[in-house]
Amino acid sequence: MDEKTQLYLKYKNKRKLRMFRDLKVTSIALLLLAASLASVGGVSAAISTKPAVSHFVVAPATLNYPGGNIRLSADVKNATKCIFRISPVVAGVNKNMVCRNGRVTYTSSLPKNISDSNIVYTFKLIVIGRKGKGVAVAPLKRVTVVAAPKPVIKSFTASTSGLSNAGGTVTLTGQVTNEIGCSITASPAIEGTSSNIVPCGSGSFTVPVVLPANSSTSQISYRFTLTVNGDVSASSKALTITVYPTPTVPTTPPVTTGNTISVPAQPDALVQAGQDIWVASCKGNAVTEINKSSKQIVQIINSPTYGFSCPDALAFDGTHIWVANKLGSSLTQLNASTGAWIQTITGSGILNPDALAFTGTNLWVSNNSLNGGTSFLSEFNSYTGIVVRIVKGDINQSLQNPECIAFTGTNLWIADSGSGGAFEYTATSGAYLRSTGAGGGGSGATSYVSYHSGYIWISSSNTGTALEFNATSGAYVREISVNSPDQLIFNGSNLFIVSVAPTTKVIEYSSAGLYIRTIVNLSYKLQNGMSILYDNSNLWVANGKDNTVTVHLL
Repeated sequence: MDEKTQLYLKYKNKRKLRMFRDLKVTSIALLLLAASLASVGGVSAAISTKPAVSHFVVAPATLNYPGGNIRLSADVKNATKCIFRISPVVAGVNKNMVCRNGRVTYTSSLPKNISDSNIVYTFKLIVIGRKGKGVAVAPLKRVTVVAAPKPVIKSFTASTSGLSNAGGTVTLTGQVTNEIGCSITASPAIEGTSSNIVPCGSGSFTVPVVLPANSSTSQISYRFTLTVNGDVSASSKALTITVYPTPTVPTTPPVTTGNTISVPAQPDALVQAGQDIWVASCKGNAVTEINKSSKQIVQIINSPTYGFSCPDALAFDGTHIWVANKLGSSLTQLNASTGAWIQTITGSGILNPDALAFTGTNLWVSNNSLNGGTSFLSEFNSYTGIVVRIVKGDINQSLQNPECIAFTGTNLWIADSGSGGAFEYTATSGAYLRSTGAGGGGSGATSYVSYHSGYIWISSSNTGTALEFNATSGAYVREISVNSPDQLIFNGSNLFIVSVAPTTKVIEYSSAGLYIRTIVNLSYKLQNGMSILYDNSNLWVANGKDNTVTVHLL
């Protein structure tokens, strides 16, 4: 090999060596660069293998009380296992599942909430790293299952709280919400029905219930319980309806002597209803029914159910007997055919009532303060017993002690012993019309007033007169002298007056005021009152002293 060739080879080897050295330097530089990039941010390649979790979501966040499905999802890295946990524990919801990198999802179900309050469930996600290299825990998530709405009874009422012994239909009404079932239970079970369960509708309901007649001597109280079922709970409310017993009728009427009938203590009011005469006994707290033809007692009503407290006045409205309870400040309504109790009314419009009058549509009541306070009149619906109006005195007329009411077919005349006069009102509105004093314009204690055939007669005990007025114009007509006149009745042809001095008697006068005869002449002065009634044939007298009713043929 020549020298030239040797030089060439030597040069070529040096060049290869230089290229290898440059390649080694470049490789080292690349390795250093890679190491540098791997350590950006201070995170080493070894740390990047730990597990991580993000975007943990549980939806929906709220469920209604029936519960339902929920969806859990999260993003994980470097994981081998995902563990879902729930508190409080729900069977089947806890879950262990394989997970790697990326999104993991899981769907499950929460049960119905049968408690009285909301239930809050807490969810936890734990991520296990590869080969046990660390654990990651996601922020807790919560889901609320709200409580079921409770059934609500807004109202539950009955058309009446009591029926007479004849029974009848009672209407139950109510309003309920949030219900899935509604029923009314009757206890005791209603006679004649196959079940004691009465169905009722959703929302507002009206249920008629027929209660049978009560033929026993004791009242029957039916308890109706309304039960409203919700999805997970129930509500109930009860009310009681009483069917009163059959009034006690004496099997053997009291012995009567001729036309004298014994009645409970202190009879002082009479009223005719068809073929019967009704008697109110204040002290005896009783009402007696007497057959007009046979003069025999039909029944004596004195049960506490009727609420009697010194029955002092009676009225008949064509269907009912009304009783004014003077000391009880109440009115009692009876069935005129059977004597069965219908209702007892208290409250507004009733204060020591001592006179009643039926106007063909409504019932008027005179109310006496008894203590020097304000007396007044009140009008009631004769069917329902609801107060229509209250009429009090004004500057023109001041009711002080109203004792008697007479109805003229249009207007009302009130005898007022406290003011010594009589007042006239319209029966339709209660408007005051005029007043008249006793004795043709004088003064005196005016106790009773009676109307017939266009004329009003008024008794005045202070002046010892009975006065006649024209009912249309109010003009004074005449007067007659009577010793201590008390109650009186004018039948269009004759005038019957109770005189209480010097002895107690009933005197008959003509319509012209002429004396005809003395019908009753008792040996005692007025004690505990005397009341009279003309039945178109006979004169009935209630004797408060000896507790009898006598019948006098005319």
